[in-house]
This record gives sequence, C-alpha cells and structure tokens, in this order.
Amino acid sequence: MLTMGLTKLVLVAPQRFPDADATARASGADAVLAAARVAPTLGEALTGCALAVGLSARPRAFAGHVLPLREAAAAAVRRVDDGDVALVFGTEMSGLSNAELAQCQMVATIPANPEFASLNLAAAVQVAVYELRLAAGLREVWTAPRFAPASHDEIESLYGHARATLTTLRFLDPARRERLGVGDCLDTAVGEIMRQRRHEVFRAPTVTVFMPSIIKPAGTVTVKTLRCFQFHVWVERKALLRPMV
Repeated sequence: MLTMGLTKLVLVAPQRFPDADATARASGADAVLAAARVAPTLGEALTGCALAVGLSARPRAFAGHVLPLREAAAAAVRRVDDGDVALVFGTEMSGLSNAELAQCQMVATIPANPEFASLNLAAAVQVAVYELRLAAGLREVWTAPRFAPASHDEIESLYGHARATLTTLRFLDPARRERLGVGDCLDTAVGEIMRQRRHEVFRAPTVTVFMPSIIKPAGTVTVKTLRCFQFHVWVERKALLRPMV
C-alpha cells in the first residue's frame, strides 16, 4: 500500500492485532499498520464511504457492476471527491463471501488465466493499488541525468587515447599497412570506427572512457581489459575486421 501512496487501512475482525508477524512483513511500512483501524464488521468499516469496490476472481450472482480492475480503478478515482473509496478484499483462504460482496456497489476482477485466476492476497492488493495510482494520473518515474554534449576537442581526445591504447595492447600495429592478425591496419580500423561513430558520440552525453594505465604484456590481454572500449571495438570487429588471407 505505502509503495503506491495509500496509507488508510481498515481491518475487519482480525484474529489478532497488533501482530509481530504482520509488523515484520511490513518491511518498513510500519506506519500503515500503526494507523490501521479495526472494525468489528464490514458494514461498520464501510460507514461513510462513497463507494465500495469488492475484489473477486470467482464468478457469482451479483446485482451491481462487474468491471475489469483497470476500468474499476478509473471509476473509483472519479468518486474520490464524493468521499472515501474503499477497496474490499477477502481472506487469504476464501476471499469475500456473497454476503460481503453484496455490501459493495461494484466488483472488480483482475483479468487473468480463467483456468487459474486466483492470486494470493498480497499480490491482489499490489495489483489493485497500482491500477489506482495509474488511474489517478500518478505516473512520475525517475529520469536519467542530462549532460552537455561532448565538445569537438573531447571527442578527438577520446579517439586519440583509444588509438594509443589499442596500439600499446598490440590490438593494432601502425607499422603494418597490410592486414593484421586481428584486423586491418590502424588507419582503416580505427578510422572507420571514427567515421561511423563520430556523429553519434557528438550527439551523445559526454563519455568517460577508462583505459588501464598498466598494460598487460602481449598474449595476456583479456576481454575484461577492453571492456570499457567494448562499444567501439568488440561490436565493430564483426563488421570491420576480416579473416586473414
């Protein structure tokens, strides 16, 4: 409940309350339990509510509206200005009885596999309050930080450092203008990477590339060593580097 911004909880004739197990399972949302109200009957719990929506997966005789949960959530949000809106859940074992469901003006059901539509209570509550939050228009999500685009000098420095590092790693050999064991010559391989990717880097946020200051001897270089250069080297190798002839 608290995850989706709901804090008002009413318990109908609980076997025990407060309960140490319930507090432990609240996982930090103890404030909801501490403020919970206990009512002896469902009728008393619903006193003053503008709308009561009962949750049920089982088909049964009901004189009110039966809606998919998403539509029911939208209808519930439209009634909040009239007073409290209650979502009514039954017990873990048997759900709501017909008599309890009759005290609700609307029934909501979660569209699910008709051959196995049952959800445990916690899962049903989470799905229901999530739909309520969406229906209320509360859809804010975190956003990634924005950075200024990389400058021309920064891009040139990136590729210059990459060229020097790959040469030190013997991935590229500037002294050989012919095909290398790992690909074409320096100007062809790195030059083609620069040509294809320069415009993308220029549009992208500033990129920080880590290159190891201590280079392992030839023959001991691992994929991990070049991991930070993966986008520019390992992805491009398939397209740029040809088999030896």
